[in-house]
Amino acid sequence: MALNKFLNTTLLTYNQAAALLNISPGTLRRWVMQKKIPYIKLLNRSVRFEAKELERWVKQQTRTQEVQNDN
Repeated sequence: MALNKFLNTTLLTYNQAAALLNISPGTLRRWVMQKKIPYIKLLNRSVRFEAKELERWVKQQTRTQEVQNDN
């Protein structure tokens, strides 16, 4: 089961993940260094991002604003 999950996982590079999040690759690198965002470090020390984890992370970071009705 764990192998199936891995095989169906889309791993993104810094540039791909930054484009998906609409931020600069530099900002993404800073967030990785600060451990603010989920990432995967491969054996060759390269960093990748799982698309589904990024989507989940964005949803967790999203704040909703209540609108007051002044009647």
